[in-house]
Amino acid sequence: MPRTQTERKGLWHLAAVLALAASPIALAAPVDPAPLPADMGNRFMPSTPSDGFFPSFEHALDDMSDLIKRMQTPDASPSLIAAKRHELTSYRTEILRRLDAQDAHLRRLGGKPATALRTQIEARFKRVLDTLDAMSAATDTPARLAAARGAQQMMHDLMDAPREARSGPLDPESPTWTQRAPLPSRDEPKSTARPQYLSYEHIPGEHTPGDNLYAFLGNTLLAALPNAVPAQATTCNYAAADLASTQDATITPEIQKLAASLNYSPVKIFQYVTNNIKYQPYYGSLKGSNGVLYTGAGGPTDQASFLIALLRASNIPARYVRGVIHVLDPAPAADGGRIAHWVSAKSYAGAIGILAQGNMPTYGYVTNSSSQTIGVRVSHVWVEACVPYAHYRGSATDNAGFRWIPLDPSFKDQTYQAGIATNLSFDYAGFLAKRSDTLPHEWYAGQVASYIKGVGPNFGNNTLQDVPYSGTQTALNVDVLPASLPYELNQFTNWGST
Repeated sequence: MPRTQTERKGLWHLAAVLALAASPIALAAPVDPAPLPADMGNRFMPSTPSDGFFPSFEHALDDMSDLIKRMQTPDASPSLIAAKRHELTSYRTEILRRLDAQDAHLRRLGGKPATALRTQIEARFKRVLDTLDAMSAATDTPARLAAARGAQQMMHDLMDAPREARSGPLDPESPTWTQRAPLPSRDEPKSTARPQYLSYEHIPGEHTPGDNLYAFLGNTLLAALPNAVPAQATTCNYAAADLASTQDATITPEIQKLAASLNYSPVKIFQYVTNNIKYQPYYGSLKGSNGVLYTGAGGPTDQASFLIALLRASNIPARYVRGVIHVLDPAPAADGGRIAHWVSAKSYAGAIGILAQGNMPTYGYVTNSSSQTIGVRVSHVWVEACVPYAHYRGSATDNAGFRWIPLDPSFKDQTYQAGIATNLSFDYAGFLAKRSDTLPHEWYAGQVASYIKGVGPNFGNNTLQDVPYSGTQTALNVDVLPASLPYELNQFTNWGST
């Protein structure tokens, strides 16, 4: 079962005693794995409540070191050695009893008892006790002092020195964190296949995905889709995999319940994921649909998985698309434009840095001197879904004109407040001048709150919420699904259902 920090510390001291051998032993560095679930731990070790044994054993070891130091003084009493020997004998008996209980548990599971470990424990405890006997048997003060110094050296060599070698001294100049270098910018091989939503031919009188048209019809027209995939959807030539639950796009009962609450409407589903899931700039699948549902945030691939899971739970065929996109602005923007608003940066260079730290495999500036456009190129993942397109795209008022259309819930716009620049040092003298129940961070917050009252143009109306440079996501409110993606496409590297 998972142990408390005090028990783990006690186990460390137990390991130190067990390491007392005839010669110093180089121990391996301690490993602190993540705690196992309780039911897994109970299979290998009997589950018993914490009884204070390990904290008590820890104190006994500390007392032993103190005793050895005291025995090097002229007025030390040999009777203390006998008491410590009796105490360690009791601990040895209890440790061996617990080892026998674990051996019995292992036998019930078909394992082998730790016979060699028991032999080592007995031999090493014997050496500790023999050291105490040597101090007790000293007939005069010089002999007792020599025995005590020898015992102290033994404790240092066999307990303190191996522990120091494992941990090593802390260099005050060494950093306590590291930052990985960003991946180099590179091109990815182009795919011979293209997403289905780009394969349609332009038909006069109809809009194609390349028209960049967004339609708003006032009152929302939403209705639940049928439980089964409509027969008209066969025009998409979707595969069984486009409706399947996968490791990343997992259709769980929670996903199904959420899809039902959204009336199985592709418009409502797309709007929900866009407005309720926070964008995180990292590449690849780290959370999957369930992780995004529980945390309310995710990268492009994970948000695509979440959207796909909801669509498939609604019997709407959906699949991934991966490619390189250009997020452009008509002219250079002082605040970094659309790409900076998306990834919470203050400039184009800052946006590239954030994307690079998220291990985006392709990134870099995009400029066009003739049109004065500027932006960032980045490898990205989005979704294409087979929805009724002819009338009120995706609103499910009827099942006419099914076709694949692109959807990207992860590309979000944000509005930012400029914040209030502050450069205040913590008032240590004021904080320590008198007793107070105020915590340090509360004291500093009061300093900042007082300072910003003198900063224009709002002066006394400024609050702590006005200090940071923070963004608020612009909510998406659509009646029908968008006809195109909100950025330009450079190339496609991969697409598919899984």
